[in-house]
Amino acid sequence: MRTMAWMSLWGYRRRNLLTGEWLLVSPHRAKRPWQGEAAPVHVVAEIARTRLAAQALEAGDLHAFGELLRASHASLRDQFDVSVPAVDALAGLLNAAIGGAGGARMTGGGFGGAVVAVLAADAVPRVKAALSAGYAAPNGGPISIMIEEAGPVGAGVMQSTRRNRICHPSSQRA
Repeated sequence: MRTMAWMSLWGYRRRNLLTGEWLLVSPHRAKRPWQGEAAPVHVVAEIARTRLAAQALEAGDLHAFGELLRASHASLRDQFDVSVPAVDALAGLLNAAIGGAGGARMTGGGFGGAVVAVLAADAVPRVKAALSAGYAAPNGGPISIMIEEAGPVGAGVMQSTRRNRICHPSSQRA
């Protein structure tokens, strides 16, 4: 009995299929059966989805990009096993409100946190209203909605003036 109480509170030990290490798995993840080779399948499929997403964005195909976001979220939830019900509900609500012109998926490290949604600018007020009316944060607090608009160039690579190194602004050295 004592061992079972500890396991339900702190999780279970599982072997990492890639490294062979024993890991302590969170109680949330322990509730779902380990899906064997599903995690590597997710990673390979996510690489392919990322390439297709870049093509969809280059073509201005918001519908195709949204479908890829939805597929990515489903894979993170079902194969990589890093989503939680509250995030699934939020992504589902956003996807329903957005419709075919865009999509939403979880973002970050998993196990709660944030969802990213991509949609047409003219749909923002309608989707924001649906989100405010249909979703409550699990902790009862207010939800945080950040709205960003893509610039004319989009993302790019920054280069430092020293030795032409590729860098990120937070990792620049003096």
